[in-house]
Amino acid sequence: MNIKENRKLVEHFLISAEKVLEKNGRINVTLCRKQGGTNAESMPRLFENTWKIVNLASSASLILCEIEFFNSKLYESYKCSGYRGLSKQFNVEGAVTHIFCRSEPVSLTNDSCKILQYNNMNYFIQNVKNLNKSLSRKIDVPYTKIIFALDAVTEQVFNKVFIDELLICENFLSHIDLVSEHKEKDFEQTNLCDNCIDIVISTFLNSKKNDDITSLACNICCVNCFQLHKPLFTHLIAYFSIEEFFPQFVNILLEVLKLKIPFNISDFCWLDSSKHLNMRTVTANRFSCSFNKEYYQSVYAVCSTRKSDCYIFYKDLEIILEHNKNFCPRSGMRNFEIGHIMKFIYNTKTYKVILLNLDLISSIVYHIMENKILLLNEGYFCEKVYQGTLTTVYRSISLYPPSYVHDVSFWIDENFQEKYIFILAWNVVGELVKNVSLIDAYHVDSIKKESRCYRFEYQSFNKVLTKENALKIHTCMRNAIKNVLKVQLR
Repeated sequence: MNIKENRKLVEHFLISAEKVLEKNGRINVTLCRKQGGTNAESMPRLFENTWKIVNLASSASLILCEIEFFNSKLYESYKCSGYRGLSKQFNVEGAVTHIFCRSEPVSLTNDSCKILQYNNMNYFIQNVKNLNKSLSRKIDVPYTKIIFALDAVTEQVFNKVFIDELLICENFLSHIDLVSEHKEKDFEQTNLCDNCIDIVISTFLNSKKNDDITSLACNICCVNCFQLHKPLFTHLIAYFSIEEFFPQFVNILLEVLKLKIPFNISDFCWLDSSKHLNMRTVTANRFSCSFNKEYYQSVYAVCSTRKSDCYIFYKDLEIILEHNKNFCPRSGMRNFEIGHIMKFIYNTKTYKVILLNLDLISSIVYHIMENKILLLNEGYFCEKVYQGTLTTVYRSISLYPPSYVHDVSFWIDENFQEKYIFILAWNVVGELVKNVSLIDAYHVDSIKKESRCYRFEYQSFNKVLTKENALKIHTCMRNAIKNVLKVQLR
């Protein structure tokens, strides 16, 4: 069997089928076990030995919108004809039906390359603000349901504070190595610098009415901890008290995470949180007085992953309180650093604070496979059957979209700072860049220069990204690296 020729046949079929596809129509392609080339199946084949079905579909402006395991018993008239009519039949056990729908293609306009005239950091921050403004108006998102559920199970009457504006922490330290942050695949951290924590504490001190427990909800972008493979900003809720309330609150947290979120939670956008939860909306201003803070513990959620009907489900949840330097991620488990516990002293009073990452909590509760889905306006909830019960999942329009890898090599000098590659990548490509990683580096003493090779991975969760468009995007990225970073390409 010539896999390359067969790929061409399937590609031509998909292109032809798309031309006659009705509005909202679907195209079903059933392949034998492990032949599709997606991570939907357990222990998939080497990608090069598969049909690369989602890549072929992109040529026809199609995306994979659903996956179902094929059951021949459901089709009474089905007959496996075998290899070109021969007596040897296909093994349909474990076969997968890939369901495709039409979608808009990704196109990179000329304006994307014109951003070279903009100031790098200013353009990046404006992009972040625009995206936050758009997502804050989106109805029915995971983090608003989590914040509502936390409020519903809490017995105390809190002094509730809400910050509707996006907080920007621009404390961009030169020594941060952003590439090295994506080493542990099964460990998701809440990456906030000390300056971010200070902003949250300052807002509390500015707005507190008394020493009752105060809940403060905010949304913050930490430029210092910016990572391409994670959301640009973090939705947080912090609880402040002069009393020792951590043990009770952990029980509340467990109740929210382990139990199903109530169906009667109303759908509202982030900007409506204050109205629905009776919060006071305040403006975040840096507090003029000093305070001394001390990190106490981190809050970790450890859970196993189960695959069912091509979806990932998080189960066997355990909450662990431990100093972050002592925590060892559990092998074979998904580890989430969902919050920080700390204390600070102000006016001789010691305040305790627990700060929770609503995005990571959402990933656990709603079984989100890729947390960048939270950046999509097109993400949505759906019901999936797991172990005989309906389970709510938050997913993207496109399942297991194709990704394309391209490398770029260039010479650098002592003035080069790695962090600007990440900022530049977002300025030029936006959410299409999935990750950037350093794959090779060597130093040449004779010319006092270092050569570096970075790998760019491009992917779209809501539109069709073809191999040709990915190459055009990377060409634009190469030009931006050369012209903005003033480096010599190799």
